[in-house]
Amino acid sequence: MQYYVNTNELKKSIDALKNDFLVYYPIKANSNPRLVAFFDGIVDGYEADSLVHISRLIRMHKVAPERILYSYPLKSRQEMRFALRWGIKKFVVDDIKECNDLLELATTPIQILLRVDVSSFIKCRDIVVKWGFDLQGLKETELLIKKSIHIMAGYSFYLPQEINDMHNFEAIVDGLFNEMHAGNYHYFDIGGGFSEELLPQIRSKLQDLTRDCHTKVIIEQGQHLLNPAIDLYVKVLEVRYKNDKKLVFIDSGIYHGLMDVVLKKSSFKIQEETAEKSEPCLVCGDSSDVSDIIGEYHLPCCIKRGDVLRIKGCGAYCEELITPFSKKKKPTIWLA
Repeated sequence: MQYYVNTNELKKSIDALKNDFLVYYPIKANSNPRLVAFFDGIVDGYEADSLVHISRLIRMHKVAPERILYSYPLKSRQEMRFALRWGIKKFVVDDIKECNDLLELATTPIQILLRVDVSSFIKCRDIVVKWGFDLQGLKETELLIKKSIHIMAGYSFYLPQEINDMHNFEAIVDGLFNEMHAGNYHYFDIGGGFSEELLPQIRSKLQDLTRDCHTKVIIEQGQHLLNPAIDLYVKVLEVRYKNDKKLVFIDSGIYHGLMDVVLKKSSFKIQEETAEKSEPCLVCGDSSDVSDIIGEYHLPCCIKRGDVLRIKGCGAYCEELITPFSKKKKPTIWLA
């Protein structure tokens, strides 16, 4: 198994985003050291939601703490204390207690972004939106920060299932710019997960709102940035037949890089390099778990043991979700 990264495509995508956004790479999407090292020279910063990631960025990759946005929504006092010792200057907070703790612990000025409960502006399919302030909480916490030595730096939000509905995005940004005067602050963090098709509309909307202010828009693309540029190459271990089904076993699976089949019901694009007459095959992982099935795909009729398949669209999160179940080494990653 190995990941192949098309760095030209990746850099092209980042450069296109940088025309309108501050690009913060969410390291949780793929923390492979070679990939993070590649990003260091071309992204504006990193979004981190764990002290482990912060430590790696600073100690292993020598990233300046000022370029890291610490956004974990359940930060304890101890975690905030360690982050401050590391020199982190930008924090996203989710509730008044977290903000009070941070204001108390930080002895030198830091920048604070308030995470917004998007259900304050749109109707969400989730009954409970787990993170963020409602409108009243935003106003109270904003005043609290302004009375301290610290900087009210802006707002952050993340759209769940409603992410690719432009009406939802417009409702949230209009609300924050009109009601909360988001244009008065340094940053407006729109999170990530936006499809490439939606980005032109998002750009246009934000350009209209930020044209006369100094607010910089942060975007945290992970999945839609990595997946088009990273392929996973796997080897066919065995071909068998069971109940009139052709089973193709590969040296990956739900425990070793393809967990999104279970978590998000993902269907990957799987193909062999040669174009041959194809037939439906059940692609299976190599673990002993009967549920380790990737799905049904059309593969060449002549497929055999030792052949190599290319799996597209699994560059983000998949490597992070590898478990010790199979006791195998992680795939190598090649940048080209």
